[in-house]
Amino acid sequence: MRSRKSYCCSEECYGTVIHAYAVAKQPEKAREFVESMKFNSFDDGITPGQHCYDALILAQVRGRAWEEALITFESMKDSGIAPSPPTYYGLLLASFERGGRCRTKSFVEELVGKEAEVNQKGCTFAIKILITDLEQIKTTADMRKALRELGEQDPSMREAALSLSRSLRMAELEEGRQHTKAVSDKDISRRRTEAWQRVLENLIQYVEHQGSGE
Repeated sequence: MRSRKSYCCSEECYGTVIHAYAVAKQPEKAREFVESMKFNSFDDGITPGQHCYDALILAQVRGRAWEEALITFESMKDSGIAPSPPTYYGLLLASFERGGRCRTKSFVEELVGKEAEVNQKGCTFAIKILITDLEQIKTTADMRKALRELGEQDPSMREAALSLSRSLRMAELEEGRQHTKAVSDKDISRRRTEAWQRVLENLIQYVEHQGSGE
Protein backbone atom coordinates (compact mmCIF):
# COMPACT_ATOMS: atom_id res chain seq x y z
CA MET A 1 0.00 0.00 0.00
CA ARG A 2 2.64 2.55 0.97
CA SER A 3 4.79 1.94 -2.06
CA ARG A 4 1.80 2.48 -4.31
CA LYS A 5 1.02 5.70 -2.51
CA SER A 6 4.51 7.02 -3.15
CA TYR A 7 4.20 6.43 -6.89
CA CYS A 8 0.50 7.26 -7.48
CA CYS A 9 -0.29 10.72 -6.18
CA SER A 10 -3.22 11.75 -8.36
CA GLU A 11 -6.55 10.51 -9.65
CA GLU A 12 -5.16 10.57 -13.16
CA CYS A 13 -2.26 8.36 -12.11
CA TYR A 14 -4.63 5.83 -10.59
CA GLY A 15 -6.60 5.94 -13.83
CA THR A 16 -3.45 4.83 -15.64
CA VAL A 17 -3.16 1.84 -13.31
CA ILE A 18 -6.78 0.87 -13.97
CA HIS A 19 -6.21 1.34 -17.69
CA ALA A 20 -3.53 -1.34 -17.46
CA TYR A 21 -6.18 -3.74 -16.17
CA ALA A 22 -8.32 -2.72 -19.16
CA VAL A 23 -5.51 -3.57 -21.56
CA ALA A 24 -5.12 -6.93 -19.82
CA LYS A 25 -8.91 -7.48 -20.00
CA GLN A 26 -9.24 -7.87 -16.25
CA PRO A 27 -12.45 -5.99 -15.43
CA GLU A 28 -12.86 -7.55 -11.98
CA LYS A 29 -9.42 -6.38 -10.84
CA ALA A 30 -10.18 -2.94 -12.24
CA ARG A 31 -13.43 -2.83 -10.27
CA GLU A 32 -11.71 -3.97 -7.09
CA PHE A 33 -9.11 -1.23 -7.50
CA VAL A 34 -11.81 1.44 -7.81
CA GLU A 35 -13.61 0.05 -4.77
CA SER A 36 -10.36 0.24 -2.80
CA MET A 37 -10.09 3.90 -3.74
CA LYS A 38 -13.63 4.55 -2.56
CA PHE A 39 -12.75 3.14 0.86
CA ASN A 40 -9.45 5.06 0.93
CA SER A 41 -7.55 1.79 1.24
CA PHE A 42 -4.41 3.48 -0.06
CA ASP A 43 -4.61 6.10 2.71
CA ASP A 44 -4.16 9.07 0.39
CA GLY A 45 -7.66 10.55 0.19
CA ILE A 46 -7.83 10.22 -3.60
CA THR A 47 -11.29 9.23 -4.81
CA PRO A 48 -12.29 7.89 -8.25
CA GLY A 49 -12.89 10.59 -10.85
CA GLN A 50 -13.34 10.69 -14.60
CA HIS A 51 -9.97 9.07 -15.38
CA CYS A 52 -10.62 6.10 -13.09
CA TYR A 53 -14.22 5.56 -14.11
CA ASP A 54 -13.40 5.89 -17.81
CA ALA A 55 -10.66 3.28 -17.41
CA LEU A 56 -12.98 0.99 -15.44
CA ILE A 57 -15.68 1.16 -18.11
CA LEU A 58 -13.05 0.48 -20.76
CA ALA A 59 -11.94 -2.59 -18.79
CA GLN A 60 -15.53 -3.79 -18.50
CA VAL A 61 -16.26 -3.22 -22.19
CA ARG A 62 -13.06 -4.98 -23.27
CA GLY A 63 -13.93 -7.80 -20.90
CA ARG A 64 -17.47 -7.94 -22.34
CA ALA A 65 -18.90 -7.19 -18.90
CA TRP A 66 -21.71 -5.18 -20.47
CA GLU A 67 -24.09 -4.87 -17.53
CA GLU A 68 -21.22 -3.97 -15.19
CA ALA A 69 -20.21 -1.14 -17.52
CA LEU A 70 -23.74 0.28 -17.42
CA ILE A 71 -23.81 -0.04 -13.62
CA THR A 72 -20.51 1.85 -13.43
CA PHE A 73 -22.08 4.60 -15.52
CA GLU A 74 -24.86 4.87 -12.94
CA SER A 75 -22.21 5.25 -10.23
CA MET A 76 -20.60 8.03 -12.24
CA LYS A 77 -23.90 9.86 -12.49
CA ASP A 78 -24.50 9.49 -8.76
CA SER A 79 -21.06 11.05 -8.17
CA GLY A 80 -21.73 13.88 -10.62
CA ILE A 81 -18.96 12.71 -12.97
CA ALA A 82 -19.43 12.75 -16.75
CA PRO A 83 -17.69 10.21 -18.99
CA SER A 84 -15.36 11.30 -21.78
CA PRO A 85 -16.60 11.05 -25.40
CA PRO A 86 -14.79 7.74 -26.11
CA THR A 87 -16.40 6.23 -23.02
CA TYR A 88 -19.87 7.09 -24.30
CA TYR A 89 -19.05 4.99 -27.36
CA GLY A 90 -18.24 2.04 -25.09
CA LEU A 91 -21.47 2.56 -23.17
CA LEU A 92 -23.48 2.60 -26.41
CA LEU A 93 -21.86 -0.71 -27.31
CA ALA A 94 -22.64 -2.09 -23.86
CA SER A 95 -26.28 -1.01 -24.08
CA PHE A 96 -26.65 -2.72 -27.46
CA GLU A 97 -24.88 -5.92 -26.44
CA ARG A 98 -26.88 -6.12 -23.21
CA GLY A 99 -30.32 -5.13 -24.45
CA GLY A 100 -30.36 -4.70 -28.22
CA ARG A 101 -31.83 -1.73 -30.07
CA CYS A 102 -34.53 -1.09 -27.47
CA ARG A 103 -32.03 -0.51 -24.67
CA THR A 104 -29.76 1.48 -26.97
CA LYS A 105 -32.66 3.77 -27.86
CA SER A 106 -33.38 4.29 -24.16
CA PHE A 107 -29.71 5.06 -23.54
CA VAL A 108 -29.61 7.60 -26.39
CA GLU A 109 -32.81 9.20 -25.09
CA GLU A 110 -31.11 9.56 -21.71
CA LEU A 111 -28.16 11.36 -23.31
CA VAL A 112 -30.30 13.85 -25.25
CA GLY A 113 -30.44 17.21 -23.51
CA LYS A 114 -27.96 16.18 -20.81
CA GLU A 115 -25.01 17.93 -22.51
CA ALA A 116 -23.27 14.58 -22.76
CA GLU A 117 -20.03 15.03 -24.70
CA VAL A 118 -20.71 12.43 -27.34
CA ASN A 119 -18.52 12.68 -30.41
CA GLN A 120 -18.79 11.76 -34.07
CA LYS A 121 -17.86 8.12 -33.54
CA GLY A 122 -20.47 7.64 -30.83
CA CYS A 123 -23.23 9.35 -32.78
CA THR A 124 -22.64 7.51 -36.04
CA PHE A 125 -22.47 4.24 -34.13
CA ALA A 126 -25.85 5.01 -32.53
CA ILE A 127 -27.32 5.78 -35.96
CA LYS A 128 -26.11 2.46 -37.36
CA ILE A 129 -27.65 0.58 -34.45
CA LEU A 130 -31.02 2.33 -34.51
CA ILE A 131 -31.47 2.67 -38.28
CA THR A 132 -30.84 -0.76 -39.72
CA ASP A 133 -30.77 0.56 -43.30
CA LEU A 134 -27.57 2.43 -42.43
CA GLU A 135 -25.72 -0.22 -40.43
CA GLN A 136 -23.25 -1.02 -43.24
CA ILE A 137 -22.47 2.61 -44.16
CA LYS A 138 -19.02 3.85 -43.18
CA THR A 139 -18.88 7.63 -43.70
CA THR A 140 -21.18 10.42 -42.59
CA ALA A 141 -21.33 11.70 -46.19
CA ASP A 142 -22.71 8.35 -47.37
CA MET A 143 -24.98 8.31 -44.34
CA ARG A 144 -26.48 11.66 -45.28
CA LYS A 145 -26.99 10.50 -48.87
CA ALA A 146 -28.70 7.33 -47.70
CA LEU A 147 -31.00 9.29 -45.41
CA ARG A 148 -32.08 11.52 -48.28
CA GLU A 149 -32.78 8.43 -50.38
CA LEU A 150 -34.82 6.89 -47.56
CA GLY A 151 -36.85 10.09 -47.38
CA GLU A 152 -37.51 9.96 -51.11
CA GLN A 153 -38.61 6.33 -50.90
CA ASP A 154 -41.02 7.00 -48.05
CA PRO A 155 -42.65 10.46 -48.13
CA SER A 156 -43.92 10.02 -44.57
CA MET A 157 -40.30 9.85 -43.39
CA ARG A 158 -38.96 12.66 -45.60
CA GLU A 159 -38.95 15.43 -43.00
CA ALA A 160 -37.41 13.27 -40.27
CA ALA A 161 -34.77 11.92 -42.67
CA LEU A 162 -33.83 15.37 -43.94
CA SER A 163 -33.64 16.79 -40.41
CA LEU A 164 -31.24 14.05 -39.36
CA SER A 165 -29.21 14.48 -42.55
CA ARG A 166 -28.94 18.25 -42.05
CA SER A 167 -27.94 17.91 -38.40
CA LEU A 168 -25.22 15.47 -39.42
CA ARG A 169 -23.87 17.99 -41.91
CA MET A 170 -23.89 20.79 -39.34
CA ALA A 171 -22.08 18.55 -36.84
CA GLU A 172 -19.48 17.71 -39.48
CA LEU A 173 -18.87 21.40 -40.06
CA GLU A 174 -18.46 22.02 -36.33
CA GLU A 175 -16.11 19.06 -36.08
CA GLY A 176 -13.86 20.65 -38.69
CA ARG A 177 -13.93 24.12 -37.15
CA GLN A 178 -10.47 25.43 -36.27
CA HIS A 179 -9.44 27.59 -33.33
CA THR A 180 -9.28 31.31 -34.09
CA LYS A 181 -8.94 34.46 -32.04
CA ALA A 182 -12.69 34.93 -32.32
CA VAL A 183 -13.58 31.38 -31.27
CA SER A 184 -11.87 29.85 -28.26
CA ASP A 185 -11.17 26.16 -27.74
CA LYS A 186 -13.85 26.12 -25.06
CA ASP A 187 -16.43 27.55 -27.46
CA ILE A 188 -15.42 25.10 -30.17
CA SER A 189 -15.86 22.19 -27.75
CA ARG A 190 -19.26 23.51 -26.65
CA ARG A 191 -20.45 23.97 -30.23
CA ARG A 192 -19.35 20.46 -31.17
CA THR A 193 -21.17 18.98 -28.20
CA GLU A 194 -24.33 20.90 -29.06
CA ALA A 195 -24.11 19.85 -32.72
CA TRP A 196 -23.78 16.15 -31.94
CA GLN A 197 -26.53 16.48 -29.35
CA ARG A 198 -28.82 17.75 -32.13
CA VAL A 199 -27.89 14.67 -34.17
CA LEU A 200 -28.96 12.41 -31.31
CA GLU A 201 -32.17 14.38 -30.84
CA ASN A 202 -33.04 14.07 -34.54
CA LEU A 203 -32.08 10.39 -34.47
CA ILE A 204 -34.61 9.69 -31.73
CA GLN A 205 -37.26 11.68 -33.59
CA TYR A 206 -36.55 9.67 -36.73
CA VAL A 207 -36.81 6.33 -34.91
CA GLU A 208 -40.02 7.33 -33.13
CA HIS A 209 -41.54 8.60 -36.38
CA GLN A 210 -40.56 5.38 -38.10
CA GLY A 211 -42.08 3.33 -35.29
CA SER A 212 -45.36 5.24 -35.42
CA GLY A 213 -45.72 4.39 -39.10
CA GLU A 214 -45.10 0.66 -38.74
